[in-house]
Amino acid sequence: MRHKILVVEDDHVLLDVLRRGLYEEGFEPVLAGDGATALRLATSDIAAVVLDIGLPDADGRDVCQALRANGFLAPVIFLTAQQQLADRLSGFSAGGDDYLPKPFHLAELIARLRASVKRAASAPTIAAGDLILDAVGHRVTVRGTAVALPPRSSGCWPRSWPRAGTS
Repeated sequence: MRHKILVVEDDHVLLDVLRRGLYEEGFEPVLAGDGATALRLATSDIAAVVLDIGLPDADGRDVCQALRANGFLAPVIFLTAQQQLADRLSGFSAGGDDYLPKPFHLAELIARLRASVKRAASAPTIAAGDLILDAVGHRVTVRGTAVALPPRSSGCWPRSWPRAGTS
């Protein structure tokens, strides 16, 4: 079974290289040249997304945030010419799982995709009504909105949180 990979890239030459390379490596590429198309094609059968930040109609980080807000949990790998630390951090803050600067080696992208898809497939995602817990991404969403979680203390339970049987 080929995993579907949504590739969002506006450079048609690079998009074709990615299409051929992913297919040859056993993936089923699904192609989009802009953010609006990416949002439309991001369905539950997509195993991962390769997302350019510099799209003609949107910033890829905004596309990623929209995907996450819609409950899309598959890994997102940013593929971009923006290489500064602030750029990478903003990609992670937008909900990205990985960040690969251009120029890149196709073999490295393939390795990152395989690892991301494998992790996502083996990790539990728990849904209860409007609440979704993504164990891989360490994210919680309620009705598509991310919930900010406090950092974990040195113990298993933050000291400020009440424990069972106490008030």
